[in-house]
Amino acid sequence: CIRDSNSTTAASPALDMGALHPQSQVGLLNRGAVIAHGGDGGAGGNTTNFGDPGTDGGDAIHLSTRTNIDNSNGYIFGGGGGGGSVALEIVAIPGLGSITFGAGGGGGASLGLGGTSLIPVLYSDGIDATGGINGHGGLGGNLNQPIAINIPGFTITLTPQVVGGKGGEYGLAGDVGILFVNVDVSVSFLGSIFNQNFPQPAIQNLPAAGQPGKAIKRFNNTLISIIDGNYQTLSIRGEVGN
Repeated sequence: CIRDSNSTTAASPALDMGALHPQSQVGLLNRGAVIAHGGDGGAGGNTTNFGDPGTDGGDAIHLSTRTNIDNSNGYIFGGGGGGGSVALEIVAIPGLGSITFGAGGGGGASLGLGGTSLIPVLYSDGIDATGGINGHGGLGGNLNQPIAINIPGFTITLTPQVVGGKGGEYGLAGDVGILFVNVDVSVSFLGSIFNQNFPQPAIQNLPAAGQPGKAIKRFNNTLISIIDGNYQTLSIRGEVGN
């Protein structure tokens, strides 16, 4: 009988049935919550690749023999994937030179960490996911307000939409981020002398989000009472299968 079992890392399942004899049969009565750890959000400091990917969520249960699970009053949740981050360096801005932007991805449920970085000059951290049966993926970092920089002779206005991907809910992948910055440079006696969107051309494939972990990974073992499938129900969230 299980009351609660939670992963402390996405690399390990919340409940591992262990090394059992292949002819063993196990009955599992779940009256608690078996909750996998979520993936971490991407850091968002890698301007060469326009950000960093989120990491995958962990699995809730690993089987090692023929198993019958009674989950009628329990919860089995696979971990959510971490959100993908974004990052950008813009060079040769008139009057300013270069500047870097970034936003971390949100952590996947449960308890995935939001992405952080010290590299970009303008940066917003991803938010950590929460835990428990009511846990949620964290939001990605968000730079979305115009930034005016006054330099003698110039006014430089940076208008970003630099958003890290949201961390995935239980049993779901994280989201990919958004990366767009408009740069406008004006002088008092001429008006705008430079206006351009970045990146140019727009990036079609930003860093990936993490994939979700499984609710139950069978490893080719027989599972009685819960059929294979991808679940988003009150009691099971994530894939059941091999």
